Parts: sequence; structure tokens; C-alpha cells
Amino acid sequence: MRKLILYCWNSIKNKATYTGYMALKLLKALTDASLPFITGWVINLLVAQTSFYETFVPCALIAFLGVLSALLEYFSDLIYTYLQSDSSFVLEADAIKRIQYTRQDFFSSYDPAYYHRSVNNDASTISIFFLISGSQVITSTVTVVVIIGIVASINILLAFVCCLLTLSVGFVYSYFHNEIFKKNYECKEELSKYASCEFSQFSQVDFIRRHVLFSHFAHALKKTYQKLRTAVYSSNKLIAKVKAQNGALTAFFQAILFALGVYQISLGNMQVGYLATIASYYSMLTSAAMYFTEFGLEYQSSLVSYERLMKISTLPTEPSGMQVLDTKIESLVCTDVSFTYPNNTKPVLTKTNAAFEPGKLYALTGHNGCGKSTLLKLIDAEWSGLYDGAIDYNSTELSKLDHYVLREDIVGFTEQEPMILEDTIWNNLTLLCKDEPSKEKVVSLVEQLNLNHLIDSAPQGFNTILDDSHPSLSGGEKQKVAIIRMILKNPQVMLLDEPTSALDKKSVGQLISLLNNLKQNHIVIVVTHDQRLLDSCDSIVEFPVKKA
Repeated sequence: MRKLILYCWNSIKNKATYTGYMALKLLKALTDASLPFITGWVINLLVAQTSFYETFVPCALIAFLGVLSALLEYFSDLIYTYLQSDSSFVLEADAIKRIQYTRQDFFSSYDPAYYHRSVNNDASTISIFFLISGSQVITSTVTVVVIIGIVASINILLAFVCCLLTLSVGFVYSYFHNEIFKKNYECKEELSKYASCEFSQFSQVDFIRRHVLFSHFAHALKKTYQKLRTAVYSSNKLIAKVKAQNGALTAFFQAILFALGVYQISLGNMQVGYLATIASYYSMLTSAAMYFTEFGLEYQSSLVSYERLMKISTLPTEPSGMQVLDTKIESLVCTDVSFTYPNNTKPVLTKTNAAFEPGKLYALTGHNGCGKSTLLKLIDAEWSGLYDGAIDYNSTELSKLDHYVLREDIVGFTEQEPMILEDTIWNNLTLLCKDEPSKEKVVSLVEQLNLNHLIDSAPQGFNTILDDSHPSLSGGEKQKVAIIRMILKNPQVMLLDEPTSALDKKSVGQLISLLNNLKQNHIVIVVTHDQRLLDSCDSIVEFPVKKA
């Protein structure tokens, strides 16, 4: 409990606002607790046949406290909206950041739909629990103490019955809490798995249609749903059982309380009006006591969410050195580099050697699966700590370098299937630039790679919004955007993975011309099967055919 509360507390950035929120909730609870007592007072005055003027003050007080309670609830609800949204965002952002900084081997079995669902739901569950349940457990505790205190001042025997009600609810929850946690965990896991399966139904529509796999995917969805259905039923059955037992106990004590109340009035130990007070208090006490059961259930659900977020927070981060290269990269040497992907036994690279320097255009070529693209990723420090051999930048081993600075400042990477952000054409082209480039420079590159037709046909030119699935953006245009993006970044080491795979003949020639100009002051390495590009390279690293 303490760790969960501390975890939630750290997600609240505006502690003063939270303190104000709790103060409003507490004041409202005290206001509501005073109303039944004043109501009983009014009834007692009427039974005693006092004048209207004597009952005016308590009636006016009831009206005032009712309005005050409504105002307190209004302002606390407004504050809650900001607190809950901000807290949930902080928890979610922290989890996303941790995943983004996690070791590369984590992503070999990474399911983005599963993590999207679980992180989003878990962050929301925890923030809601802390703000609503946290405030309610405090106000409910205060309500119980105040009510029992007031009832004790009216009749000590009835106060004792009220105490028994509260204790019985706690006993029922404590008996079931371990099983509740287990059922909640199973339910949330199955829900995330179902969300992942459901996401694939939407994201792979083209694949499903192309190969007529409707039945296969429908069966997979139904199978996942059946597991979710079983888990939800099992969890809800247990919760219903706990609530039913508490409901039975509440009804039992209610009968005893009213019988004792009538008996105490008949003995002259209590005024008639206070029976109405105790009836109202019993309703409030029942709600508070039942909330403690709800709190227990919500706590177990939140504990499941907390445990899942904790698993993410303890994921091993990507290893990275501390050294930063502040000189020109004159050499990049790979010595006896060997690498095997996680969960595989067959190595992709075995004792691979290569050396690169500015002034030459290098090509990595060979059959599919021989490790060309993998070597680019290793040079880019994407699998650091998971390869054997050495990769040296200016005689400094890659493991000693700050990998994020390396990728941000020194190395540029053009993927075979580039990512296009949902943003303007201009922002997509200049995404990697630390300083805003001149429009003339951008236009020049656009023209050199024959991409100006895209700008000219776009409704708002450079300010036209694109996204990864934009219907007017071909594979070749995406590649050109990625190439321009990297050139504008101007890294010392340029890595291009199959940069001509979707380019037309004219564009290939223009790219070759660009790369030949860039190689003078950069290390330029391309992975390619394109003979036109291979013929233009100064050095070719041929990857051997793998033995079966």
C-alpha cells in the first residue's frame, strides 16, 4: 500500500492543488455529516410543539449547509478533472519513456497494441484510485468517526451496533483480498491480450482481404474473447459474492439498529427526532462501510495496474557509454563482429570485418538475410552490448560512446521503409535538423531528388499535412523524404538501407550524384542490390552466402 501511494503521490506535480482538493472533500464530508443531526433537532423541536420562530434558525442552517455542500462538490470536481488528467499523463509518459529507452532485445517480442492498452488503462486506473478512492477513504473514515461520535452522544448502545457494522465489512474484505487480486490480474491481462488481437483485425485489413483470411482472424478473435469472457466472469462472480455478503450483514444490522432505536425511545432514553437522525446516519454509515469494501476491490485492481507499470519501470535500459566524440570522424572500423538475434541460434554475422572513411562511397551487398542491414544497425548502436567483436569510431569502441548523442549528432539512418509523421511536408523534411534550414537549401534538395512535383501539387505546398498512410505519397516519395531528412541533418556518418528500392531510374541517377558529393566530407555506407548504385561505389563489401 505504501509503495502504491508513494508512486501515485509522485505523479501529482501540483501538491498545493491536491491539498486544496482534499480539504474541500473533507469539509464537504463534515458538512454532510452535520445535516442529519440538525434535522433530528428540528423534529424534536416540532414534537415539543415549539414555535415556528424557534425552528427557523436550524431550518436556515440546513439550507445554508446544503448549498455549501453543493458548492464544495462543484469546485472539488473541477479540481479533480485537472489533477486526474495530469496524474494519468505523468504515469503514462513515464512508462512510454521507459519503453523507448529499453534494450533492443525487448522489442523482438514487443506487442505495441498490448502495451498501449495496458499502459493507458493502468495509468488511468491508478490516478483515479489515488484521487477518488484516496479522498473517499479519508472522508469515509472521518464520516464514520463523526457519526459514531454523534450517535454515542445520543445513545451508546446504538453506537456500538454501528461499530459492529463497520468491523464486519472489513472482515469480509480481508477474507477475500488475495483471491480478488489474483482474479483482477488475470482479468486485466486477458483484456490487454484481447485488445492486441482486436487491433490486428483493424491494422491488417489489407492482408486479411488479400489472402481471404476472414475466418482465420475471426477464429483468433473469438478464441481470445472466450478467455477474456471467462476471466471477467470469474472476477465479477467473486466481487458479487463479496458485495452480497456485505449487503446481507448490512440488512441484518439495520434491523437490529431500528429495533433498538424504538426500544430506547420507549424507555425514554432517546428523543423521537433522533430516530430519524440515526436512520440517516445509518444510511451514511452503510455507504461509508460499503465503500471500504469498494476501496478494497479498487485497491486490488489498482495494485494489479501498479505491478504491471512496475514491470515496465524495471525493464533494463539500453546500455550506453558516457564518452562524446567532438572531433571529425576519420575512421569507422568493424573488427570480427558477430551477432545473433535474441531467441535465435543461427548467427546473422560471424567475424565480419569492414573499414570505412570519408572520401569513398561504400556499398554492403549480398543475398537477403546475410546481415547487411543488421550491420548498419550495429554501427548505429541499436544492438549495443549484444554483439561480439569491436566497432570503433576513431579508435574508440562503440560501447564507450553515448549512443543517444551518437545517433542524434554523428550518425544518420535512412530506413528502407521510412516513417512519415502526421505533420507538414516541411516538418517531415526538417525533422532531424537542430537548426531551421533555409528554404533555399530545402528547395534545392527537393529539386535534386525530383520531389518538387509533390510540393507543387500539394494544396498548401510545404505546409500540407502528411501522414504515414497518405494516399498520394508513393514508396519512392517516402524514400526521398527520408533521404532529404538525413541530408539536412548533415551527420558525419550516413547509413542508407536500400535507398533506391522504390526510386525510378532518373531519381537513382540524381541520388548517386548527391551521394558522390556528400562522400567527400562524410562516411557514406549504403546497403543495396541495385547494380547502378553498386557501379558508382568506390568500395564494395560483399557478404558471404550463409551455409545451411
